[in-house]
Amino acid sequence: MKKVIVSLLVVALVIGCFAGCGKKEKGDLQQQAVSRDYVYKQEVISYNGSGTAPSGLIQIGDKVYGYSYEWREMDGAVTPRADIEGGGNTEKEAEAEDVDTATEETVAEPEPGTEEAAEDIAESYSSMIFYEILEDGTFGEGHELQGAPDQSINSFAADSQGNLYCLRNVYVYDDGSDTSEDLYYLEQKTLDDETVFSVNLNELPEIKKIVEQQGWLYINGLFAEEDALYLVCGSSILKFDKNGNMVGNVIRQDAGNVLDGASVVRGRDGKYAAINYGDNGMKVYPLDLANGTIGTAAELAGNSYSFSFYPGSGYDFYVSDNYAVYGYNLGDTTVTKLMSYVDSDIDVWQINNIIPISDTEFYGSYSSASDWQDGVSKFTKVDPKDVKERQVITLAMASTDWTVKSRVIEFNKKNDTYRISLIDYSSESGEYEEGISRMNTDIVSGKVPDIILLDDSMPTDSYISKGLFADLLPIIEKDEEIDRNDLMPNVMEAFSRDGKLYRLIPSYSIRTIVAKTSDVGEERGWTVEEAMALWDSKPEGTEFIAGATRSEMLNMCMSFAGSQFVNYSTGDCDFNNEGFLNLLEFLKRFPVEISDDYYTDEYWSSYDSLWRTGKVITQQMYLGDFRNLNYTQKGTFGEPITMIGFPSTDQDGSVLVPTMQFAISAKSKNQDAAWQFLRYYLTEDYQNEAPG
Repeated sequence: MKKVIVSLLVVALVIGCFAGCGKKEKGDLQQQAVSRDYVYKQEVISYNGSGTAPSGLIQIGDKVYGYSYEWREMDGAVTPRADIEGGGNTEKEAEAEDVDTATEETVAEPEPGTEEAAEDIAESYSSMIFYEILEDGTFGEGHELQGAPDQSINSFAADSQGNLYCLRNVYVYDDGSDTSEDLYYLEQKTLDDETVFSVNLNELPEIKKIVEQQGWLYINGLFAEEDALYLVCGSSILKFDKNGNMVGNVIRQDAGNVLDGASVVRGRDGKYAAINYGDNGMKVYPLDLANGTIGTAAELAGNSYSFSFYPGSGYDFYVSDNYAVYGYNLGDTTVTKLMSYVDSDIDVWQINNIIPISDTEFYGSYSSASDWQDGVSKFTKVDPKDVKERQVITLAMASTDWTVKSRVIEFNKKNDTYRISLIDYSSESGEYEEGISRMNTDIVSGKVPDIILLDDSMPTDSYISKGLFADLLPIIEKDEEIDRNDLMPNVMEAFSRDGKLYRLIPSYSIRTIVAKTSDVGEERGWTVEEAMALWDSKPEGTEFIAGATRSEMLNMCMSFAGSQFVNYSTGDCDFNNEGFLNLLEFLKRFPVEISDDYYTDEYWSSYDSLWRTGKVITQQMYLGDFRNLNYTQKGTFGEPITMIGFPSTDQDGSVLVPTMQFAISAKSKNQDAAWQFLRYYLTEDYQNEAPG
C-alpha cells in the first residue's frame, strides 16, 4: 500500500514562511471520448542478443526484418581510401604502424596526393544488422552489412522478390588540397554482405546536371519496384533499371516547385505521393512515376504537419502521429482513425516504420514516452465486442501533457473498474491557442469533463466563481490513507478560496527574489525604501538585478507583489497611495532598454561571478527543490542567501507557482472514481519524482 508523502524536507522548511501567499459541434463528452473501435493489442517482438536492439523495420520479399546500427572498433586496421571508393565489399587491411612511443616530431608527414596521405586511421565505424522477425514473435540471428570508416548507409529499399538496395555515402578528404567531397553509390546487397553491383552516382551525367543546377547533391529517397529503382534527388526523380543502369529523369525540376522540400512516399501497390507544406496543412500530390506526371494536390487540414506516411493495407497509406494511426487514400482531404494509442494503452511517442500484415495487423517501431526505450511490436486490432467494459472517467487537457498521458495509460492498464478517457483539445489542430479556446468553449457551455488539467491561460478564477469545480477537501477527508494535516496545510490554504480547495496542486515552485543574507538579514520581506537604501550603499555601477529594464521590473512587481495594489477576488485597484509612488521612484532607476554595448565580452566572461563579487545584489529564483537552493547559494552567491522577495509595502513579494494543477467537475457523477486517479499525485511514488 502506497504511503502518502508527508513533506519534502527542504520545501517544508521553505514554505513555512508563505502561509499568506496568496469547429464542428461535438456531442456529449463521454460519448465523444469513448470508443471501442480504435483498440489494438500490442505484442512486443523480443530481442535476446547482446548488441543494440532493432529499432527500424524493412520488408524484404515476404519477410520482415528489424535493423539496428552497431559501432565496430578497427583494432588497428587501416582501410585504404582507394578500397573505400572502389564500391566493392572487399577490404584490404594494412597494419597500422606502432607510433605509441614516437614523438610528434619523429612522425614523417606523407607527401600530398600519395596513397599514404589518402589513408585515414579511424578508430570505429558503423555497421547495420538485420534480424528477421520469426513466427514466435522474436528476432532471429543477425545479418551484418559491414561498414567502413567515413561511410554511412543513408537509405534502404527492397522489392517483393527479396532484392535489397541501398545508398552508400562516402566522405572523402584530400589533404593536399584541403578539400572534401561526398560520394554516393547506388548498390544492390545481399544479407550475406555481398555486393551485386555498385554505381558511383557522382559520375552520372544526369547527376552532374542536377549538381550544376542546384549547387549540391542531396539524395532523399530510394524506392524499389518490380522493374525499376527510383532515386529522389532534390527536385528530380531518377529511374534506374534493376541492374543499376540509369534510364532517365522521370520528373524534372521544371515540373514546378512541388518536389522542392517535399517528402516522396510510397503507398500500397506502387502508388506514390509527394508531401509538402500548405497554408493550412500538408499537401499530398499523387505521383505517376510511369508517366512522369504530378496530380492535383489534396490538402489535409488539422494537425497534419506531424503526419508520417507508410504503405497501407485497405488504404493507400497508413499515417501516424503522436496520437494515433490512420488510413488515407490519395485524393482525400481527411484521414480515418484506425488506432488510438491511449485507447490501446500503448505509451509511445509515435509508431513509425509501419509495415502492414493485413487490414487489421501491422508491425511498427516506436520509442516509449515514459522511459524513451526503443522497441518493435506487432499490433492487432481488437474486436470492439471484446473490449472490456469499464466505468469511464473523462480527463481533458488543452494541450498535450506527456507525463499525464503516460499516467493515464498506466492507470488504465492496472485498473479493472475505471478507465480514464483522455480528451486532448490540441490533438486535432496541433495549435495551443486553438486547444485552449475549444476547451474553454466546452467548459462554459456546460460540457465539463470529470477531470480538468488546468492551464495558466485558462480563466480558472472565473470557473470557480461560476461553481464549475468541486471542493476537494471533503473528498480528501474521505480517503482513509490520506491525512489532510500531512499535506502542508499552509500550502493548501494558499491555494484555497473561502475555505474550499478547488484545485489539486501536486507540485509547485516558489518564485522569489534572493540576496546575500549578509546584505538583507535572515528575515523574509522588505520594503521599497529598504531595497533602495541597500542599493545606495553599494559602489557606483552595482546593479539591483542583472540586465533588467524598467518594464521588466514592473512586470516582476505585478507578478510577485501585485496584491498590494489589486484585489484579484473583487477586481478593485488602488494605485493612489504612497506605496505605489515609492515603487515608481524605484522603477525610474532602471533603464528603459538595454543597449547592445551592455553585453560586452567582459560581461560574459565574468557573468558567473557577478553575484559573488557583489556587482549584482539580487537574483530572481524559481525554487523547486533543494538542488535549486543549494546551487544558487553555493554556486551563484558563494555564501548564505535569503529569499527576501520583491520589495513591497506588505513585505510579501514571493509567490507559489503551480507546475501542475487539476480540478474535478462539480457536476461530475464520477467524483469518487476521478479521485482514484488523482490521489496518485499525493503519494510518495509521484512526489519523489515530481518537478517543482
